[in-house]
Amino acid sequence: MLRERLSFDGRTDQGMMGFLFAAPHLVFTVSLGVVALLLVLEFAGSGLSDVVESMFPDLDGDVPDADDVSMPSQFLGWLRSGRVPLLMVFAVFLGVFGAGGLVLQYAIALLFGAPLHAGLAALTMLPLSLPVVRMTSAILARMMPRDETAVISRDDLIGRIAIIVTGHARKGF
Repeated sequence: MLRERLSFDGRTDQGMMGFLFAAPHLVFTVSLGVVALLLVLEFAGSGLSDVVESMFPDLDGDVPDADDVSMPSQFLGWLRSGRVPLLMVFAVFLGVFGAGGLVLQYAIALLFGAPLHAGLAALTMLPLSLPVVRMTSAILARMMPRDETAVISRDDLIGRIAIIVTGHARKGF
């Protein structure tokens, strides 16, 4: 009886893959697939995070006065993208949106016998996922290192003033 109620394409035995790739769930499955792709690309060392970060304004954590910053910058600041890399915020959003959407569709199908239309479900999940993304970004911001370092060549140091904090300076080294 339950399987027949959750059959979205006319078949009674659809399994997990049938559930994930049914039309009402496809937008959520694709968002989870993009998260998996981003994970693979980051572990492969593609530098995708640096490319994404360079495309957006530089945010230093808290957003200043509303008159000084554009609306997209305020929104990104609200999501804590200045404290967490933007690609990580995007991946968290896609994960929450995808997983939450599948849970929503399953619950609606259990309660009413059929899932919501994919567009309506996506429009429902969009505002529901944003506060969760903000809370998750706050948790991730506490775990992120706060110091950044950069490796530069010796040629970049020529003509610059340096402060030695440990050790001794000797000529020739």
